Amino acid sequence: MKIMDEIKYNQFCELISTFVRLKPKKEVVSREDLLTQFSNLTNDLGILKGRVYSKRYKETKSIIEANRHKIQFSTFELMEHNFRENTHSRVLRYLFHHKFIEKGSKILSKFISEISPEISELVEKNQYEIINEHRVFSGKGRIDLFIKDTKNKFVIVIENKIYADVNIEEISSEGEVTKTQLTRYEKYVEETYKDYKHCFVLLSFKEVEESLDVGKFRTENYDRLIQILNNVESDDNILKEYKNLLYSITKMEYNREHLIDLIADIKGEGIKEVSLSNLEIINTYYE
Repeated sequence: MKIMDEIKYNQFCELISTFVRLKPKKEVVSREDLLTQFSNLTNDLGILKGRVYSKRYKETKSIIEANRHKIQFSTFELMEHNFRENTHSRVLRYLFHHKFIEKGSKILSKFISEISPEISELVEKNQYEIINEHRVFSGKGRIDLFIKDTKNKFVIVIENKIYADVNIEEISSEGEVTKTQLTRYEKYVEETYKDYKHCFVLLSFKEVEESLDVGKFRTENYDRLIQILNNVESDDNILKEYKNLLYSITKMEYNREHLIDLIADIKGEGIKEVSLSNLEIINTYYE
């Protein structure tokens, strides 16, 4: 927010200058003079407020124009698929797959780059397949996204947990979790694909409890996912719609309809009656 910092600094300088001009003189000041000085001060502050508001209003309009897509409802939201794990998993299969979207392998490669740089490079060879709801051990459990490359010999397991609710299967007599669904998925991959490279990812919208042992799984969140997708230049409609959805659910503290109403008030020509505090709400949403 460098622009706001500059505005606040200029405000401060002008205000100090005003108070310096009003510094009492040694001689006695009459009541009329004090009232005049006070009136001048309030007028100066009113002018200053108008300048700040006008500048911030114009900046907000520019930000809105440059980020129209971030406030629009996505089709996923209108169909109430905001937090349906299966919907997110299916869309991620589409976005991660080189067969469906031109930059699919680059998106997947970037997503796992910090977890497994070696597999990240192999991903871009475009030899892998992705399966949704992959069954393990005679159907006892399903992996949300199972990515396998038989030529370059690697397996990526992505367990998608919107609310970070990992199923617990065994608890010790001391009350400690000894086995989860993640434990079973790890075992399946290590026993079935012994000579493959492995990458395990637990993707969640909410933070995973520190007390939960996730084994070899590395945790990732949707904030990082949207950062990756925002850096992908593509005209793919599903990608655009999904970015709208992610932007919405990662900014849940804002009432979307209220924001849309505020934005509608300042889209026209001239300054509308939108308070400075509401201008800041809009700017914070777009940060």
